[in-house]
Amino acid sequence: MSIPDKNSFCLFGASRIGVSLAFQLVKAGYKPVFIYNRSMTGLKKATSHVPFEDSSTQIPQNKIECDFVIISVNDDAIEEVSGNIAKAKCLNRGTEVFHNSGFLASDTLCELQQLGMKTGSLHPVISIPSIEYGIKNLNHAIFTCEGEIQSKLLKLVKSISGTAIPFTKREKQIIHLSAVMLNNFSTTLISSVRDLYTNHGINEENGRKILHNLSKQAVKNGWEMDFPDAITGPASRGDYKTIEKHLQILESDPDLNQLYKIFSKLIVKKLDGNTNFPTGVLNEILSED
Repeated sequence: MSIPDKNSFCLFGASRIGVSLAFQLVKAGYKPVFIYNRSMTGLKKATSHVPFEDSSTQIPQNKIECDFVIISVNDDAIEEVSGNIAKAKCLNRGTEVFHNSGFLASDTLCELQQLGMKTGSLHPVISIPSIEYGIKNLNHAIFTCEGEIQSKLLKLVKSISGTAIPFTKREKQIIHLSAVMLNNFSTTLISSVRDLYTNHGINEENGRKILHNLSKQAVKNGWEMDFPDAITGPASRGDYKTIEKHLQILESDPDLNQLYKIFSKLIVKKLDGNTNFPTGVLNEILSED
């Protein structure tokens, strides 16, 4: 895809997403003009991957000549950083500005909007544990995009061989919430399960051989089958005694014990009468402190 004439950009925040995106943009022919990051350590790491013309740990007080700006900082810092950019008046009116938050929308950039900037938000729905991983995989991600410059963000993602889907503010929030629950909670659950069986003396590799394949099967079934057909296990069968024994084992870990109860209750609720056993006894067991 051809790169638009207005292809110079600045990056505010040397995050994993920001640097990975900058790398892909440069690879596609975009021009990296300037990068700001609060810490010198992060700045050095970013510039080792992306050849920005200039860099600083301070927001410039003079005009920056660029076509668009990426703000890639923690969600809680976006409003502060964009506000500081607005106060510095370092961008020309009409400059396109977008942030990388998965949850927040473009209205977080309201101070820049008031100065005549065109805004949006662009978020890759992918877990990026390191800049190196992001550089290799970001262009394969699916992005959510939102805001006034939504159509231009769609083209930008296409230029780096990615896929983008336009969303409203509310739709974007729901997708992000879903992604957090699916990705972060699943990762935490897998780690907790590994701790559980190794703490009870089971060899790490033996446990992995059995449970890794099971987790892949659960993901496949969860996406491809209706819930009543996909779900198995004691809560779906009404195996009360097995559940009681599971909970006894988990008494030494109150958090997992409670999580087991919550998920088991959710299983019964989602089956919504599609059971061949009375659920009253099971609900009573799962409600015990």
